[in-house]
Amino acid sequence: MILPWLAVILLIAAAVPSAVLVSRRQDDHGAALTAVLTLVIASGALSLILFWESIFGLSITFGGVVLPYLALMLPGIVVFFRSSPRVTHLRLTNWHEALTHVLIALVAAAVLLNAVYYPLYADDTLGIYRPAALPIFYDGRIDPLIGAESLYRTYPILVPSMYALGYMASGWENDYLAKLIPALLSLGCLPAVSLLARRLSKRPAAGWIAPLLLAITPAFGRWASSGYVDLPMAFFYVLTAYYALRLWETNERLDAVLTGVMLGLAVTTKNAALLGVPLLGAWLAIGIFARRIRFSTMLITLVIVAFVGAPWYIRNWLGAGFIIPATAWTDQAQRTLANLLVFVTRPENFGVTGAVVTIALIPLFVDLLRVRRPALLVGLFALPFFAAWWLFVSYDPRFLLLFLPLLIVYAADQIAALKLEERAARLLIPLAFVIAAGAAGYTAFRSVDYKDEFLRDPLMTHEAKLALVGRVTDSESQSP
Repeated sequence: MILPWLAVILLIAAAVPSAVLVSRRQDDHGAALTAVLTLVIASGALSLILFWESIFGLSITFGGVVLPYLALMLPGIVVFFRSSPRVTHLRLTNWHEALTHVLIALVAAAVLLNAVYYPLYADDTLGIYRPAALPIFYDGRIDPLIGAESLYRTYPILVPSMYALGYMASGWENDYLAKLIPALLSLGCLPAVSLLARRLSKRPAAGWIAPLLLAITPAFGRWASSGYVDLPMAFFYVLTAYYALRLWETNERLDAVLTGVMLGLAVTTKNAALLGVPLLGAWLAIGIFARRIRFSTMLITLVIVAFVGAPWYIRNWLGAGFIIPATAWTDQAQRTLANLLVFVTRPENFGVTGAVVTIALIPLFVDLLRVRRPALLVGLFALPFFAAWWLFVSYDPRFLLLFLPLLIVYAADQIAALKLEERAARLLIPLAFVIAAGAAGYTAFRSVDYKDEFLRDPLMTHEAKLALVGRVTDSESQSP
């Protein structure tokens, strides 16, 4: 049925006016900022409404979530249509940008196809996120905590709540719609890195180089459609860095609020984002010491982080006796030289982008010694995550996606800073795009699973898809 899809899409669209009004107050206003703010407002408001309704003991229903959400969006809609603000449209200044957008669109289309065509089948989606969504759908509540045995019940709720929203809109376990918003949040990393690259670099080319490097990363294509929480967390974390940089430059309250909102939503998406709290605190402290950030704006940021993100972890502490579950297999960490050089030793995961990022780490460390602000931002927000990965969870390169977009932004800045002679540019730039086109085609190809079966029967039934991905068909998984 098309109606549930239209309902969820309209819910997302209802956040557009508010996103435009917020972006209008900022000098980076335009299509990219409007897109990311729309996703932030829609997913953040819907998930927080669902969470607080459960905390207050209200039965969670689709209408019960949608009505307060639309009430929150109504003022923005009214002001938008009364003021008719303009949005700066995308302008392509040369063939480099035009081809870049084509390649990015190719990967994004493959990701969306894989997301909405197949039901959930990856391990964590079936073992963690879907089980968290089902009690919301069937019982109208978040699964209650049961003390020390809670474990996966303490995982952050934002992505499972988006699953549940798709189920409630459909009236059945519609995995296809359930994966839509998580996939859009993952793809939101593309405009997010463009925004941060433009802000960090001050070189326009970095704004399209960064999303291209991310799009052609094989691991990005593979996990963006999976329904996992890693890239959605990266989306909010990149925007945390973006608004933290804006706060340094503007010291405005709106930027302080939005910095806190982004990190608050990141920690309600994946508990690994809690590491970002002291890192943001360090950035704010440096800003105060450098007289770029006022103490009052720092307090605003930290209060908003706590307001958005802390209630979930307070719930965990009160109901389970711990803040985050000890579910990481730290004994399997592989603290090896190969993992220190993981971006080049795992080309099946990181491809060309991994080599580019690794080379860019050299000027990053040099600029850190010189205390240059772009390197300080990326180094502070990304390198402690890399150290934590190598020391504790280096058994899985997927976790690198949490902060890889930040390293890509710095790499894009370094590429944009290259000064090529005209003769060299005529040779190297087309060659670079040939490589990028090949990498984009490979990533798009890898992003779609079960390609042979899809080509043989693109209109296969829900039951056939469940069988294809190895899930046992049961009565609860049937479309009415």
